[in-house]
Amino acid sequence: MSTQAIQKSNSSFSIFSSLFKNKPELKEVPQKAFQGEPSSKSQLQSVEARKKMNPNQVLAGKESDPAVQALLGLVDTVKEKVSKFLEPRFDAKDLYDPSGNPKGSDINQDALGDCYFVATLGAIADQQPDQIKNAIQYEEKSGKFTVTLNEKNSWWLGGDKGRQTQVEVSQLDLLRNLEKGGGSTVDNNPGTDGPIWPAVMETAFAKLNNEDWEKDWSKGKKDGFEPIAHGGYQEDAMFAVTGNKGEWLKVGSSEKEMNEAYDKINQALSNGQAVTLGTKKEYKDFWSFLTGKTVPQDGLQDRHAYQLQTIRRDSNNEIFIKVRNPWAHNKNIGEGLDNNNAVVEVKLKTLVNTEGLGGINIGPKMGK
Repeated sequence: MSTQAIQKSNSSFSIFSSLFKNKPELKEVPQKAFQGEPSSKSQLQSVEARKKMNPNQVLAGKESDPAVQALLGLVDTVKEKVSKFLEPRFDAKDLYDPSGNPKGSDINQDALGDCYFVATLGAIADQQPDQIKNAIQYEEKSGKFTVTLNEKNSWWLGGDKGRQTQVEVSQLDLLRNLEKGGGSTVDNNPGTDGPIWPAVMETAFAKLNNEDWEKDWSKGKKDGFEPIAHGGYQEDAMFAVTGNKGEWLKVGSSEKEMNEAYDKINQALSNGQAVTLGTKKEYKDFWSFLTGKTVPQDGLQDRHAYQLQTIRRDSNNEIFIKVRNPWAHNKNIGEGLDNNNAVVEVKLKTLVNTEGLGGINIGPKMGK
C-alpha cells in the first residue's frame, strides 16, 4: 500500500472521529413539534418493536427530523467505509497457497540483499514446512502475526546457544515489506495477498535484528530493513528459524572429498534437512588479473546464496547439483547459464575447480 493510500485511510478515520466528537447536540423542543412521540413505557416498547420489523420506517419522534435522519445516515455510511479501511488486508488464509503449505517457490527476493535468509527460508519450506507453519501464529482480534524465532545469546552467555523469542508483525509492517520489495511474490503480483508467509518471516527477522525498528521509519532515518539488507551468513539464518546453525561443509577438490560431499548432501536431503549453497568470486591468478584474462566461470551469481534442491550422479559418475535462485530467475548473471527459470543445475567439480563455491550449509533434522 502506498503512503498516499495510508494517508487516505487516516483521513477517513479522522472524518469518522470528528463526526462523533462534533455531533450537534439535540435540544429538546416543545412536544407539539413531534406529534406522536411515545410518552409511556408501553408506547416506547411498541415503537421499538416497529423499528425491528421495519428499520427503514421513519417513526414519529426526534429521529423523524430530516436533518437528524440525514446526519445518522451519514454516520452509518462513514462507519461502513472506515471499517473497510481498518479491516486487516492479510490474515491466516493468506499465509500459504491452496495446498496449505509454504514452498520454496513462494520466494522472490527482489530489492533486499538478504539472499542468505530467504534462500534458507525456501530450503526449510520445501524440506520442513511444519517448521515455518509452527513459527507463525495469527491473532484475528488484533490482525497481527506473531513469529517465533531464535535469538543467539551474547558470547559470555553461551555463544551459539540461544533462546526463543516472539516477534509481532503488524499489517503496517507487512505493507512496509511490500513497499521495499521484500522476499514474497505478493509485491510482484498486484491484486494478490498471498502467499504472504515469506514477508511475515522476513519482517520478523528484520525486527529481531533491529532494536530501532520504529525509529528507523521516521523521517531522515534509514528504513527498518537496513540491518539485514546488505548480506549475512546462512548459518545465522538457519539458527534464527530452527534454533540450530547447521553444519558448514567445505568441499575439497579431490575425488574422494567430492564423493564424501555427495554422500553427506544426499543423505541430508533424504532426511528432510534444509540445505543451502553459498558462492564467492571465481579465482583469478595474478597474471590473469594483470592482463584482464577471462577465467572459467561456474554459472552462478558470485557472492550469493541458493537453495540446494537435489544432488545426482550422471552415467559418467559426474556429480550435479540443482539449486534455486531466490531471485526467482537466473537472468543477467553473465556466466553462461542465464535463463528465466529460478532453478539451474551445475557440476560440483566446476564449482570446486573455479573456486566459486563458498560452502554448503546443512540444516538440522526436524526437531533437533
